[in-house]
Amino acid sequence: MAKDDYDVVVFKILLYYYAIFKGTILFNETEFKRAVKYDSFADGYLERVLKLMSEENLIDEVYVSKAWGNQYMMLNDLSDIEITAEGIHYLKENSGMENVKKYLLDHVEMISTLINIVSL
Repeated sequence: MAKDDYDVVVFKILLYYYAIFKGTILFNETEFKRAVKYDSFADGYLERVLKLMSEENLIDEVYVSKAWGNQYMMLNDLSDIEITAEGIHYLKENSGMENVKKYLLDHVEMISTLINIVSL
């Protein structure tokens, strides 16, 4: 499982926004990008992931526009995004998310700190 695998990125994003929802942390763009390993993404990958997550009703308040080809651009700030109830349930109950959690805990990254923050 690669660190830019869709399920891994979704897990990290949901976990980060769940911590915000619980009031454990405040949104910080630098911390968010570090938590999801943004620097390792191809151009536009985060926007495509957020768009899919929004279409799956895992997160809300995502506004993207197709710019050219398969490239999307954000029309709002990352701080506007919120986790949905469905996103919380997906994070806690989806077996794929449990596998991602185990993988990430085995490969100690910043995400292990986030997991402890939200007490999954």
